[in-house]
Amino acid sequence: MDSLVELIQACKYMYTDPITQFVECLRINFDFDEAQRCLHQCKELIQSDFFLEQSLNEFLENARRLIFETYCRIHQCIDIGMLADKLNMVPQAAEQWIVDLVREARLDAKIDSEQNHVLMGVKTPNIYQQVIEKTNVMVQKSYTMSKQIDTMSRWS
Repeated sequence: MDSLVELIQACKYMYTDPITQFVECLRINFDFDEAQRCLHQCKELIQSDFFLEQSLNEFLENARRLIFETYCRIHQCIDIGMLADKLNMVPQAAEQWIVDLVREARLDAKIDSEQNHVLMGVKTPNIYQQVIEKTNVMVQKSYTMSKQIDTMSRWS
């Protein structure tokens, strides 16, 4: 997805359409209202295209997932009614869709039906992964320093 975003940014001056605008709104601008408008345009575009119209439901499902994932990265407490509006769904269907997505993707999220909220858990990185990453950084820094020392000793 990151390489797609980079490509969209690089080619924006040459080409744009509702689908690329949708991705840009979500992944670059984090503008969910504009992304919603672009999603409506995408739906119309795909419905009118002979080759793409068979993929409409799959596209909308993946677009909803992308909206949900992006929104969850930014917010920890999400109102289901507002999220249903962003996903173009009725609140009851959105709640069921979120439950299925949380189960399927094994997300760290809880649904509070009384307050009509989704509560996202905080991901803490694995301690072993942190040690490995810090060790790799130290190795790279040590290598860079040794190269600099070696270069300076040659000049002396």
